[in-house]
Amino acid sequence: MTSNPELAFFAALAREGLTEDELIGAARSAAASGIPATGADPFTGLPTGAGLTYTDLLNTPADGRRYELIDGCLLVSPTPSLRHQYVVGRLFRFLVDAAGPSLVVGENSDIILDPGTERRTAIPDIYIAGADGFWETTEHALPVTHLRLVVEVASPSSAITDRVLKAEVYAEAGIAHYWRVEFASDDRYATCVVVAYRLVDGTYHEVERAGPGETFAVREPIGISFDPLVLTARP
Repeated sequence: MTSNPELAFFAALAREGLTEDELIGAARSAAASGIPATGADPFTGLPTGAGLTYTDLLNTPADGRRYELIDGCLLVSPTPSLRHQYVVGRLFRFLVDAAGPSLVVGENSDIILDPGTERRTAIPDIYIAGADGFWETTEHALPVTHLRLVVEVASPSSAITDRVLKAEVYAEAGIAHYWRVEFASDDRYATCVVVAYRLVDGTYHEVERAGPGETFAVREPIGISFDPLVLTARP
């Protein structure tokens, strides 16, 4: 018999002969109600449970991977590829150069998407925050209320997460602007497409899209114009 309350809960459901859809529904309900975290996985050492909070996240190892929370469940992403990091670095520099004194450009920081419960957190590749809120924050993580833009560079392993899951939680958190950068292919000469979204009535709507040889130009939340080809250009 297991001593893990979470596993015992789902084992009991399985014995009731529920259908797959009913099990999925029960799992979602359990996550929403917050089954408490139950310690560490004996194989990975990672915190387990469907009711994890940012406090639990602070116990994850500093191993280069990204540890985020979606409704109290741990989401682990692999270490970004070299090409991914190169593109993030290039775009980060462009945004820093374009930002005025009222904005701060940051990268790879913990963001609390639901300050009330701290069961939703994210680590966007790049973000832009209001300078006043940024400098007033003394905690390790930045509250979502200060964010103006989040940017995700979608790797092959994270494309679905960035297109669907991340976009949904960012929209629900009320972040006004979301950009996604995608590689056109998996080969080493791949170029990028940059897509910008604006939050309207709780849903992201595409406002700009540009590929290599085109001009990506926006005025909100920062005025910037560039050819996406420069993101992958070699010195």
